[in-house]
Amino acid sequence: MNDDSGGKISSTGAAGYERESNYYYSPVGIETLTMLENEWYFGVVLEYDHFWRGKQISHLSDAVSGLGTLNNDQKKGYGFRGSLKFKKEGTTSYTIEPFIRYWNIEKSEDDTVTLSGSVIGVGWEPRNHSTEIGVRLSVRY
Repeated sequence: MNDDSGGKISSTGAAGYERESNYYYSPVGIETLTMLENEWYFGVVLEYDHFWRGKQISHLSDAVSGLGTLNNDQKKGYGFRGSLKFKKEGTTSYTIEPFIRYWNIEKSEDDTVTLSGSVIGVGWEPRNHSTEIGVRLSVRY
């Protein structure tokens, strides 16, 4: 995932920067789909995501000229995903799928913060929890 806030200013006046999130994980789960009536189907998706490693790349020079790029390795975490699927088959098919996605990632390894090539500190990604809730709608014709 790429959050590119470079060149933008937040509502609090903070300068943004590009931040690349890379997660390497193995999903293990089940998906069911049961026929109901009148070409309607109902299904459930449950998934556990085994986190192998991650890497966060923060292009700090987008916010402050001369700052270096942080490369933070992440080694521990896990995720879950789940959804309910309501599907109507026919000449045109419709699917409504409310879902939830959750990540729990531990604090990253430290990396040095540089300004014009000189070390000025240490930076890391803090432990974080993220939850995404939404609804996926699709039409197939």
